[in-house]
Amino acid sequence: MSMDIAKLLKDQALELNVLYVEDEETIRIATTQMFGDFFNKVDTAEDGAKGLKKYIDFHESTGSYYDLVISDINMPNMDGTEMSKEILALNPIQKVLIISAHNDSQRLLDLINIRIRYFVMKPIIYKQMIQILFDICRDINDAKLLERYYNDIEELSTDLYEKNRHLTTTIRFYEKEIKLLKEEHERDIGNEEKIDSGDKIKPTNSIKLDASLKKDIRFTQNDKMDALSFVNTLDDSVIDKVESFLHELDRLVLEIYNLEDSDMVNRTESVNVIVDVFRIFTNTIDAIGAFPVTIRAFVALSDLLATLDLSFFEDERKKKLFITVLLGISKDLEAWVNSIFIEKTTNDIHYFDSSFANNCLEIEAMFNESEIESDDDDLEFF
Repeated sequence: MSMDIAKLLKDQALELNVLYVEDEETIRIATTQMFGDFFNKVDTAEDGAKGLKKYIDFHESTGSYYDLVISDINMPNMDGTEMSKEILALNPIQKVLIISAHNDSQRLLDLINIRIRYFVMKPIIYKQMIQILFDICRDINDAKLLERYYNDIEELSTDLYEKNRHLTTTIRFYEKEIKLLKEEHERDIGNEEKIDSGDKIKPTNSIKLDASLKKDIRFTQNDKMDALSFVNTLDDSVIDKVESFLHELDRLVLEIYNLEDSDMVNRTESVNVIVDVFRIFTNTIDAIGAFPVTIRAFVALSDLLATLDLSFFEDERKKKLFITVLLGISKDLEAWVNSIFIEKTTNDIHYFDSSFANNCLEIEAMFNESEIESDDDDLEFF
């Protein structure tokens, strides 16, 4: 039966780290060898003071605590009871196993009072130790599993909220785009009707869809186009220009990070560089004539950034949000260029349109006192 438990313990303890504190060297060496058969890592100390230091050092170097602390009670410098109190003050959920002699009854009561639940008596009996270690490790892994479950639920909830917010913003943006295109189309029809009815006066402010814009609209309104098919329609010179833009992205990210600690003068210079990179991007992509939504978003964003009052950087919350959104845009830009023009892997060349539009709207919302509303009379993106 003990071998069965030992096998189960090995499965449970395989990824767990242990601190073992024991002042008697012979016992410490022999027991450490036994623990080493089961646990991922076994660190040792010869008294409570050294054990506490090793516990703190482990946390500082790894960012996590030992999964289990195993300690004798009677030790020089600092006994097991005091060490356990100090450890539990640092980490109240720390699992601690106390190895005690039969004459330690008063100290055992003190340990129970500080919520230590696991004890084994000297002399250590192998089968008894394996059984209690199995019970403890199972409790530790159950707690980790439950924590991961709650974290997954929280992440899913956050992701669902963000997707819903993103979808709402995207719908609002495309409603404006459709309305704008519809009004341009109605103006064209009205102008044509005036000419057909014999009206000799040509409207001086008539708005026509030029060939480039019509081409843009066809790209966005047709069924999805994959990157490989799309790139095959482009000249090599166009691809070269887009690829060269990737070097500008390094400059963009550097200037965004520079915003974190810069003064007003350097901050203004960094924002000017960011605007310059965005305008290089729009000029490069505009020549392709296939991404009107993306172009409209970045033109509007560049115009907004160029006129910002940068005193808002005194507000730490706004500064952090502003930098985070800009970093998101730079990451999207790099992924967009790579997936369409370099790797040619995406099945839909317009899959980032809504993400770009959403990020631009987020920055605008930071500097509007009221929420962005889908006003039917508002035909502009910003």
